Amino acid sequence: MAVEGIVINTDKAASGLFRWATTDHMGVAKNLPRGLGFWEELKWLLFRLVAGIFYLLLTWGIVLGAILFLGRP
Repeated sequence: MAVEGIVINTDKAASGLFRWATTDHMGVAKNLPRGLGFWEELKWLLFRLVAGIFYLLLTWGIVLGAILFLGRP
């Protein structure tokens, strides 16, 4: 029946999308320190996230401060 074909195609599409979404496209797993447990890796990733956000806020703060206080470049 046509319904079976729809179900099979939907299943293939969903499986392919899930496989693509869970693939490490940016190579994060290669950059993780080896030998850490789950919680240590989670803390390490959280630290990297917080450090990245801090760096982003710092750099954009400097750029916006220069634009606002020194005039447009």
